[in-house]
Amino acid sequence: MLKARPANPVSALSGRVSGVFVSSGSGQPGTAPKLTIRGVGTNGNSNPLYIIDGLQMDDMNGVNPNDIESMEILKDATSTALYGARGANGVVLITTKKGSKGKTTLSYDGYFGFSNVQKKVDMLNTDEYIMLMKEYYKNDNKPYPTNMPAENNGVDTDWLSEIFNTAPVTEHNITANFGSEKGYSLFSLGYLDQNGIIGGDKSFFKRYSMRMNSNYDVTSYLSVGGNFNFNYIDKNLIQSGTSEWNPIYYSMIIDPTTPVYDSENGDDLGYAISKNPFSHIWNPLSYLDVTGDGINHSQHFYGNAYILVKPIKGLEIRTDFGTNIYNLNMRTF
Repeated sequence: MLKARPANPVSALSGRVSGVFVSSGSGQPGTAPKLTIRGVGTNGNSNPLYIIDGLQMDDMNGVNPNDIESMEILKDATSTALYGARGANGVVLITTKKGSKGKTTLSYDGYFGFSNVQKKVDMLNTDEYIMLMKEYYKNDNKPYPTNMPAENNGVDTDWLSEIFNTAPVTEHNITANFGSEKGYSLFSLGYLDQNGIIGGDKSFFKRYSMRMNSNYDVTSYLSVGGNFNFNYIDKNLIQSGTSEWNPIYYSMIIDPTTPVYDSENGDDLGYAISKNPFSHIWNPLSYLDVTGDGINHSQHFYGNAYILVKPIKGLEIRTDFGTNIYNLNMRTF
């Protein structure tokens, strides 16, 4: 059972398994981490194959970590040969929790916490910035611009501190097991709400998950069962990554002599506009106010039903029927 509390179960593998590298291109909520097991393949794709209770999956974002019983990683060619070319980058085998016969139980698991920035880039303050600008113009034999402050104007904006915030994260899980002498039915409900550390409600990840696992002995030689999962994900995104069109880039370029707000000479929303020709770009908070509308809704239903027949002692015949349905609705402005 996983002891860590990540939104994505792949994140729990970081630093726990030798030869496995887990990375993330963004700290944005709902960003699926990248798992590299056997390096980059010849086709430039290093994504491993995920197998959940026998079903193939592309990523783990829709899987509730609380439903996972165990995770096993197959790295060598011998163990992954069963999966053919799809297993060339390694295979992650995931087994979910099963119910128990003969008893009925109800359990709840939840937590509440916060996310924040552990370490920020050390930026120039107003005095240091003005000193360097004066040296620049002097060394270039150019007059210092009159529209730029020559002395500390009382404004010393730490733009990174302005855009970063403490973000709450909460999770609730309810699991119910209904067991009898013939079998069991396990039901679980999960809810995860994670806000981003930038933009307030402009960045969030919400996951609603439901799971049903059952197994019943019809006769002494016939058993039926199934494992079905459904999750609904609602997330809102802001621009991130290596693109220059994102609030972190703007916060590292705009000068500290510009205040956050300027009701008289600012933009239509009341945010100040930098007068420095070297940082005449978006006010990061103004950018967050008018952009960041990247809503994503997804529904994912997957699972399998099976029939197990034991015609004679020592022989089992099992037939599986599986389905994997995914729907995504995305809007970006």
